[in-house]
Amino acid sequence: MKAVILAGGKGTRLGSLTADMPKPLIAVGGKSILEHQILLLKKYGITDIIILTGHLGDQIARYVGDGSRWGVSITYIQESESQGTAGALRALPERIKEDFLLLSGDVMAHFNVQRFLNWHNSRTQAVATVIVHPSNHPMDSDLVEVDADMKIINLLRRPHSPELLFRNLGIASMYIMTPAFFSYIPQYGKCDIERDVFPRVLVGSGALYAYQTPEYLRDMGTPDRLGRVRKDYSAGTIAAQSFETKRPAIFLDRDGVINKGGNGVTRLEDMELYEEAKQAICRINSSLFLSIVVTNQPVLAKGLLSEEGLYQIHKKMETELGKAGAAVDAIYYCPHHPKRGFEGEIAELKIICGCRKPEIGLLTRATEEFNIDLTRSVFIGDSTADAKAAENAGIRFIGVKTGNGLQDGTYELAHTPHVVPTIADAVDQVLML
Repeated sequence: MKAVILAGGKGTRLGSLTADMPKPLIAVGGKSILEHQILLLKKYGITDIIILTGHLGDQIARYVGDGSRWGVSITYIQESESQGTAGALRALPERIKEDFLLLSGDVMAHFNVQRFLNWHNSRTQAVATVIVHPSNHPMDSDLVEVDADMKIINLLRRPHSPELLFRNLGIASMYIMTPAFFSYIPQYGKCDIERDVFPRVLVGSGALYAYQTPEYLRDMGTPDRLGRVRKDYSAGTIAAQSFETKRPAIFLDRDGVINKGGNGVTRLEDMELYEEAKQAICRINSSLFLSIVVTNQPVLAKGLLSEEGLYQIHKKMETELGKAGAAVDAIYYCPHHPKRGFEGEIAELKIICGCRKPEIGLLTRATEEFNIDLTRSVFIGDSTADAKAAENAGIRFIGVKTGNGLQDGTYELAHTPHVVPTIADAVDQVLML
């Protein structure tokens, strides 16, 4: 597989830092962003690299050379004038005849490339697959809407209306493109991948897919973001967030912990988050813990709420968290309920399953999909079902007094749970360890 790196931008938002230096040569931890990307590619056996240069491209060519010092082969295509992120790719069809990895040269990235490739290959209809992840600044990020198979059904370009409800799936400017993608690029003029080409794919016969990962992918396009990347590198955060390293998670029940109402929400207007939850999840995001929502939603089986209705409620939750600079890494829910006899119930969901808490099916699935270290993980909940699930999974549990406040008495527990006032208090206790 070949890799292509887009390295032609001017980096104007970085001000004087890029006045006489191209953005991909800015250093993090003693190496340029470009060198970090080259080393990542080499690690996964990708040694044939094309760098698309523009602004101060001669500096990049002099610094990087032919790539031999890293054991890779690097060639260059220099633009005489900027053609945009998609226009720059017009020079590639004669050089690339197979799927290729496309990286933005201003993104600090540490992710499992092979896992990304395997996922892309499993979507045989994909014209392109883009990496997405929760953004801590979604209101000025390009976002996507997806279906249940992560096929992109809509592009949400920034800036966003304050009324917009969204899944917090920010485009990370890393892609796998197929040769078919070239046919969607306008023949002339400056054009952008997300703004100009992706919409053409969506209305055409092709398909775009989104690959979600909690791994480290951050643009360093402003001085503040560059400072954050440098801080994260020095702290070891970047490497620690890779799928190659097991990470602990804070599993969060939803109703009564994140949002008000411990017995479920069936109307969008009733989805109201605790302010403490927004603050607490922000703190989780600043740690090495993943934030994973694990929730029973028997309202689906009872026919009180549709899958689309639940999707909209979760969009509202993600939107409100995103506006506060917070994000959850994943939401896992059980739609089942074991008891029959409800008017309007959905018969096929009325089953005894392995995912309804206190069973641990959702925890097991999350652990497998996110490479979670359960021995360092914690469950925060408001019910005995949550406490029993943590007990069954062998992980630490902290109860909260909001919602049901552990007063439901549904399940007998081996130990009296430790209970604190709110999710914020629980997260504080976890992060102080």
